[in-house]
Amino acid sequence: MPMDIHFDTIQFEITRKCNDSCLHCCRGEAQNLDLDKEVIDAFFDNNNIVSIGRLLLSGGEPTLGPDAFTYLVNKIIEKRIEVRSFNFSINGKTYDQQFVDALIKLNDYSLSLKAKKYNIAGTFWISENQFHSKPKQEILDQYQHLPFFVPYRFDRLMKMKEADILPVGRALENGLSPHTLNVSEITERGIEHKEINHQGRDCLWLPYLYISSNGNIQNDYGSMYSYDLIDQYSFGNITNQKIEDIVLNKKTNNYRLIKNLKP
Repeated sequence: MPMDIHFDTIQFEITRKCNDSCLHCCRGEAQNLDLDKEVIDAFFDNNNIVSIGRLLLSGGEPTLGPDAFTYLVNKIIEKRIEVRSFNFSINGKTYDQQFVDALIKLNDYSLSLKAKKYNIAGTFWISENQFHSKPKQEILDQYQHLPFFVPYRFDRLMKMKEADILPVGRALENGLSPHTLNVSEITERGIEHKEINHQGRDCLWLPYLYISSNGNIQNDYGSMYSYDLIDQYSFGNITNQKIEDIVLNKKTNNYRLIKNLKP
């Protein structure tokens, strides 16, 4: 019998498309690739996903993958997966009604699982740092009616510190980071997890997992590394492997079991 799987946080790479070319971008050059429906189907149909504490969206620019995001939201609802919250950022260069409609649908669905005192399930915002240009007012006007949109304020533009810039992707090419990349950390850290028994069911609890557009699995470093590193040092691919097989495969990967984690 497959294990019940619970996520504290899971991040889906909605697309590798981007309509900007930020100097500090950790991803590298954009790619014409959206989160594949085959990846979404395999993830939810071949694994017994029970709950997601926090759903994160990644890119690329998430708003450029409306079809993929819509399909993801519909699959979550179809499978009745508990999603307690969502968070992500966009660059504010575009407004896509299909993307927004899917986000509203996700918010309403998540709220339906909560107590009535809540009115939003999560938030999203426009990036505010020296590498992103100020969005056009007409774009802001379209987003500002959403209760879960964090208002954009140009007057609080945050200057990203050099120490916080990662030495990967375009940032590495432009020499913007003082750090040196230690690739071994990607694999040595492994995928943190804990096996538990809940109400007589074997469960796998993961504090974080990253799903790339092509189905490659990464640990929390996936949210910070370039596309080539995500793919080259993948722990497995969701289209032909189950999550529990990827995470619990200690023979071929140096996975680290964190015994003191509490779900």
